[in-house]
Amino acid sequence: MSLEVSAESARATRVRSLMPLIRGNRVEARVLDMVVHRGFVDDVAPEARVLWIISEDTGRRKLIPLDTFSLWLVPAA
Repeated sequence: MSLEVSAESARATRVRSLMPLIRGNRVEARVLDMVVHRGFVDDVAPEARVLWIISEDTGRRKLIPLDTFSLWLVPAA
């Protein structure tokens, strides 16, 4: 399942380190430039290279490993 790429997605910035992320940041998890998950940061574990988001689609918590996805910070609308 991939999500629609919006104008906001076009302004997104790639995140290579989880350290600056905070709860509430809006992010996208992508595979080959396709948005697979979109949501708000709930928790971050930089040492394990994972974070949890609250999915915009389902409202559920989702684990996002950086080894599987590229992570993009989406600016506030």
